[in-house]
Amino acid sequence: MTYQKNRARLRRAGWAGRSKGIAYVLALCLVTALAVMGIAFASVTGLELRKAQNFHWQQDAQFAAESGLAYMTHQLSVVRLPASTTQATIVSGLSGVLGNIMNGTVTMGEAVVTNSGSMVYVPPVSLGDDRTFQAWIMPLGDRRCLLVCSGTAGQSHRTVSVEVELVPALARAFDYWVASRGSIIVSGSTNITGVNHPLEGSIFSDMGSAGSITLSGGGVSVSGNLLVSGGRECVTIVGTPSVGGTKDPAEIENRICKNVASPDFPELDLAPLVALATNLVDASTNTSGTLNFSNIRIAAGTNPTFAAGTVINGVIYVEAPNQVMFAGHVTIKGFIVTQDSDEGVNSCTIDFNGTVDATGVDALPDTPEYAAVKQQTGSFLLAPGFKVSFGGNFETINGSIAADQIHFSGNSEGVIKGAVIGLSELPATFEGSVEINVDRSEIHQDPAGFVKSLAPEADYGSYGEPVN
Repeated sequence: MTYQKNRARLRRAGWAGRSKGIAYVLALCLVTALAVMGIAFASVTGLELRKAQNFHWQQDAQFAAESGLAYMTHQLSVVRLPASTTQATIVSGLSGVLGNIMNGTVTMGEAVVTNSGSMVYVPPVSLGDDRTFQAWIMPLGDRRCLLVCSGTAGQSHRTVSVEVELVPALARAFDYWVASRGSIIVSGSTNITGVNHPLEGSIFSDMGSAGSITLSGGGVSVSGNLLVSGGRECVTIVGTPSVGGTKDPAEIENRICKNVASPDFPELDLAPLVALATNLVDASTNTSGTLNFSNIRIAAGTNPTFAAGTVINGVIYVEAPNQVMFAGHVTIKGFIVTQDSDEGVNSCTIDFNGTVDATGVDALPDTPEYAAVKQQTGSFLLAPGFKVSFGGNFETINGSIAADQIHFSGNSEGVIKGAVIGLSELPATFEGSVEINVDRSEIHQDPAGFVKSLAPEADYGSYGEPVN
């Protein structure tokens, strides 16, 4: 009864309504506080998400820049430039070679390498997931340049750079056992076998059209790959030859490498070698007996035939035109070079019809007359303007061979320690019962008479991350 009376008094005094209003106010304050806290929490969360996104972009941009640097240094590793390259020509040289290697590839897509005159530019290349890289190469001097790669992801950019130095290196044609500007024809019972690895027996033709490489006959065997600068139509397979250890046509297709970038072919500098040929052989010189010769110059038009049992020490320099015949077993402790000319290979020939023992300059005596010759290592026969034919056996040829035209026939058999370079567009032919074992394990890195190219080599000690 008392409780009810008190409530009635409070109601009359207005306190009941006031208590409800206070509750509403308190509830409204609580809702407001929660809303403010929610907004603040959402703002903080959004900021953290944004920071996380930025960090993710930064990491991806760094990844894109590093990937671009790795890609570009790999592409540069296969580039060869002429030894005469200078600061004035390095940009045009690099853009031309890189364009041949990179343009039209899946990685580049529609992008192409360009030359602004002062730098080489590789436009943005997509790496997927909104990531790209682009690159610049700027000369720092005759033999040095700067490679800069910029990576982009979202709104973030990262840049890395490394200096690149041009260092002497073998021409890329030395990457193959046979590299010819003309066609390569292999027939009969020819076997080309890598001694240490099947790929040592790989052959490359830069002709770029049908018939670049022709393999004909079930007795033909090439242990390595068949490489051409053109498409599949450049390789002709007749019969059932063996390529890469298989006669299965489907497997052979895997051994045909198409659209291979044209390598640089080596330039020759024969003047230092020619100067070593001091003893003249001309029409009055007797070459029909079992004779020894030393550092000889064969005069133009002599057309000598060297009899079986001939031993020649040092350098043999053949002037053009000349038709030089080794009729039987010949021992050459040195190398052969020829005079380059446009006389044509019908009047400029070197024929080995018998067994050849080509021991190289290391077999020469340690006497003053051979001191300079013994410094010229790694080459056996450099014959620009000449056709060179091997028709007999050879135990081992120590050194590389280069000629306008190359022909192996008959019962040629032996080991060749070096590359075979076809300097002209004339065909290189292998026919008959030819058995060639290729040993590239000790191929000379600076063979005499060949001008070294320049290869870009990254100096990773100069790596930097410029401020963006």
